[in-house]
Amino acid sequence: MIDIKTTDIKKFIRKKLTKKNVIMLFSVAVACVILAYILTLRTITHVQVDGQKAVVTINFMTPINQEKFEEHLNVTPAFSAPHMIETNIFWINENSVQLVFEEFGDIEGQQVRVEINKAPSTWFGLNKSLTLDFNFKAPIEIVNPKPNPETKIEEVLIASDSSFEIEFNTPIMVSELQKYLECDAEFAITALNNNKLLNSHSVESATYFKLTPITQLENDRDYLITLKRGMHSESGVMLDEDEEILVKIAKEPLIAKTSPAHESKWIGLYPKITIYSDEPMVEAVLYVNDKVYKGELENDYRAVIYFDKVLDADTLYEAKAQITSPTGEKSRLTPLTFRTVPINEDRIWINITTSENRDVVRIYEGQKVIKEIESVVTGTQNEKPKGTFYVLEKGDSFYDHSLERGANSWIKLSEDIVIHGVWRDEDWEITTMLDWVVNENKGHIVVSEEEAVWIYENVPLDSLVIIHE
Repeated sequence: MIDIKTTDIKKFIRKKLTKKNVIMLFSVAVACVILAYILTLRTITHVQVDGQKAVVTINFMTPINQEKFEEHLNVTPAFSAPHMIETNIFWINENSVQLVFEEFGDIEGQQVRVEINKAPSTWFGLNKSLTLDFNFKAPIEIVNPKPNPETKIEEVLIASDSSFEIEFNTPIMVSELQKYLECDAEFAITALNNNKLLNSHSVESATYFKLTPITQLENDRDYLITLKRGMHSESGVMLDEDEEILVKIAKEPLIAKTSPAHESKWIGLYPKITIYSDEPMVEAVLYVNDKVYKGELENDYRAVIYFDKVLDADTLYEAKAQITSPTGEKSRLTPLTFRTVPINEDRIWINITTSENRDVVRIYEGQKVIKEIESVVTGTQNEKPKGTFYVLEKGDSFYDHSLERGANSWIKLSEDIVIHGVWRDEDWEITTMLDWVVNENKGHIVVSEEEAVWIYENVPLDSLVIIHE
């Protein structure tokens, strides 16, 4: 017979009850954790879009700390700056909120991402996170190019090898534009302002596109681009009728003439090349061997070009000129061949170089420098003369009553440029008004008295004088 004591039975029951309680408490704790996890993840949302206004209703399934909620809310539009999306928050109850978004600005019907990052619940330890995308809606419109007031058709004028741009009011997929664009010419389409919310490189959406001709287009011809009915915007709005864009290709600009003319001879060693056009131009260039010289536009129809050095004497130069119209259309290369003047070994001529800080007169005999003289060429650097000139007159002295100044030993060049000694006043005293000398009296090249006498005595009439930077 088994002898069971009462104390043993009590201990056994107490032991069993303790384990049961522990298991029960553990089960309750696990259930609470699972419930909290479910409540953290579970959120009910509803989105209603009406054009450029959207209402997002969110039931968080738990009470939310309303005061801190806005700190955890982030709104990112696909194209516009964030401030172009107006956001208003309305609480329905402690669990549910209504977010009202309105789109402003030039871009319409774009994608918007709403992010709620760990918004705290009033229940201890719980927070809610959510990412939600939606699209505003807008009918498709072409913003650029602008329509012609007479034909009501969008028009653009371009060069035959230039790209052009189309801008929409609402995002369009590149693939959709490629599918619904029809034209006699083929274009490569590039999105210029991609949707920053799309991570995939295979999906491109934009409002701004560059169209580049795959082959060069014909000058002075019109190409009609048709965007066919049925094209959809990124937000799903369909183009309900065909849209047309007229692409006008510019005429090829022509060089009317050049100075010197093609195949000229006896051209100076620092010639001024002038290019003329019957139509407006925005650029003129001269190609000489491997160098490119850009012209200075004197007006819309004339440009001048200077070389960056004195040319070699008695040398044939083969150049080509080209101009560019305001549309970017370039002319054909126009040949410009010329031969420079020969310089005999005993010929005296002058080469004057100018700069901001130093002007130097060099006297040559043939190709040899026989004298170098420091000088002052009056005027600012941009105003200093430049080009090829010849000695027309010379004299012992002159006095200009309008300037109340004069000088000794002068030689006069073409275009009223004068090389002479130091300035003197009406009493024939040397003036020290350097600012007046440099800045106010253009077309004067001032040297010392001694050097002026030497130039006067040794440089004959008709001598070549070159002035350049």
